[in-house]
Amino acid sequence: MRKTLTALTAAVALVLTPTVAGAVSGPEPADVDGSSPSQGEPIPGVPTAESSDAEWRAWAQAVTDDARLRADDPSPGCTVVESSVELVVDADANAQIGAPADLAMPVVRAVEDCGEEAAESAAKPARGIDAAPQARLASGNRCAYVSGGKICISDSGSTIRGTYTASSSTRGFVRLYQISPSASGCPTGSTRATSSERSLSAGQTLSTWFYQTQNSGYNATFWRDVTWGHTKAGSVCALL
Repeated sequence: MRKTLTALTAAVALVLTPTVAGAVSGPEPADVDGSSPSQGEPIPGVPTAESSDAEWRAWAQAVTDDARLRADDPSPGCTVVESSVELVVDADANAQIGAPADLAMPVVRAVEDCGEEAAESAAKPARGIDAAPQARLASGNRCAYVSGGKICISDSGSTIRGTYTASSSTRGFVRLYQISPSASGCPTGSTRATSSERSLSAGQTLSTWFYQTQNSGYNATFWRDVTWGHTKAGSVCALL
């Protein structure tokens, strides 16, 4: 059953006018390590380069409707503080997957309050979570402990999600990149989604997610706000 939040606990904004990737307000593009995404594997149910424009637009409308329904659903044990859905036109990403150049797809952004247990979990490394860069990308959802919290990347219900949980007060934003499936280490690459830039207290999470069109390599990075701009607090990468 879909959870319902009162107006006092969640503020949801729907931005329905498409914006062009690279020309939106918000955090400036951060440094890119140089890993460019290669053609990923198609996903069942998602149009391909052989699909018609009408098929792509019908799919984009379906996932936009889904994003509007899911944007204010909290993670287990959390309360949504704010969330938004923005339609973004990314001509480069569209060209890579064979979609119409002007196709707009939803990007969801959220801030949640997950309490003291989340703050403690973000501050204490646990078995099975490796903060060290891997030589080759591993498959499946992954988390890494970084300065001031924990960064996670996951594939959930046809979406790629990046989430940063703060163990202490901080400010910054999460950015999701698509990278080559054969990348080594954990480089950044082509931007696919960016969260809002927000101040967080311990136990709060900042996340962004988008609808996956290819099985590929992905990177989630938390960029911390500093006096001279932003610094990379930490990243995690996976094949999803």
